[in-house]
Parts: sequence; structure tokens; C-alpha cells
Amino acid sequence: MDPNQKPVASQPKLNIWLIVSIVLAVALVGVLAANFVGGKKGGADSEFVIVDKNQASDSLIDFINKVYGAQVGTAALKESNEQNGLYKVDLTVTDANGQNIDQTVFLSQDGKLFIPQVIDIAQVSTQFDALQQQQQPAVNANTNASSEVPAEESTPAAENTNVAE
Repeated sequence: MDPNQKPVASQPKLNIWLIVSIVLAVALVGVLAANFVGGKKGGADSEFVIVDKNQASDSLIDFINKVYGAQVGTAALKESNEQNGLYKVDLTVTDANGQNIDQTVFLSQDGKLFIPQVIDIAQVSTQFDALQQQQQPAVNANTNASSEVPAEESTPAAENTNVAE
């Protein structure tokens, strides 16, 4: 060692994972604080605002006439009610031949979702069960008929078996 050189104090090593963990923890606390303080900040579609059934129905009629009018005819509102958390909208569509066709459609309460056809699960299940009951006797009759073997067919087979032995 050189007598003019001073001893250098060793510096402690920095642990990179400790620094990364501290930075991530601070970022997490910042995000959580912003979420709680600022509240939910979403786009216009993130909020569900219930509109009046008449306003929603009028918007729906305007939409149908604008988008589907050339294909289905002119739509007019008959009645709208709230049912099962949706607006049930009864309307009349006048087609190109002048015939009125009554149609029931559903609309979300915020007026943003149009549901042209709804399937009533209980009604369809009942119809399906009735159809299954009607088809079951026919299937059983065909199964029983095919399991019976006529006596004429079993006799030659038995004779052929005896001859082969």
C-alpha cells in the first residue's frame, strides 16, 4: 500500500429489489388513493342512468324508423311498460302493403340496448317438455317393434346352427 493513499471506506451495496419494491408500493398506494378519492371515472357507457319509459320508447321508435324503416316499414308506439327490469314496448309496424303488424320488443331502462326478441324460459321449457312427452311414446313403440323377432326368421337360423356343428 502506498503511504500517500488514504484508506477508502467501503460503500454499502444497494439492493435493487428493495428499491423496486418500495417504488411499486408507493405506486400502488397512489393508485388506491386516487381510486377512493376520485371515485369511479369511466366513460359515458360506464354509468347506468334510468330514463323515462316514454323518452326511451320515443328514441327506440326513431331508431327503428331510421335504421330499419326501409326494410320493415314505419313503426309507431302503442304502449310501454316496465317489466322484469326492462321496458316492454308494444309497437305497430306498417309494412309497404299497408298492413299493421303488432310487435313486442324490450328496451333497457337506460335506453341504450334494444332487444327485439325475448325468449321466455319457462314457456319454452314447458313446450319442450310437452314435445318430449309426445315423442317418447313413438320412440318406445318403434323400439318394441324392432326388438321382436318373427318366429319364421329364428327357425332357419337354428337349423343352420345345428348343421354347422
